[in-house]
Amino acid sequence: IRTDFQNLFEGDVERYSVKIDVCGARLEHYDKPAQLPIVELSSIRLDLFRRDFSINSMAIQIFGSESARPWVWGEILDLYNGQEDLSSGSVRILHPISFVDDPSRIFRCIRFASRFNFSIE
Repeated sequence: IRTDFQNLFEGDVERYSVKIDVCGARLEHYDKPAQLPIVELSSIRLDLFRRDFSINSMAIQIFGSESARPWVWGEILDLYNGQEDLSSGSVRILHPISFVDDPSRIFRCIRFASRFNFSIE
């Protein structure tokens, strides 16, 4: 299934005064740097790798059951050591062309670092 970024399954869930953004796993690629991405449905592993920084590449299992291995409901999936980077106060990109794909990530990186007093790796 292929779609543009505005029609992708996403939404908000609000419960007990807590609002959570929910989105289906997707893969993005860019025909040219700094353009809007082409979006396709994907696996959770590929979705997390396309994220900008390790601290933004974690997910929590909210659908499925005990048979939904390798994850259990409520478990955090952290394939790229985002929790470790959060603990050590680091902002780290996941792949070398991250800033080429989306130059606005540079500003997000600086904003994270200054807002939370993190180092930039």
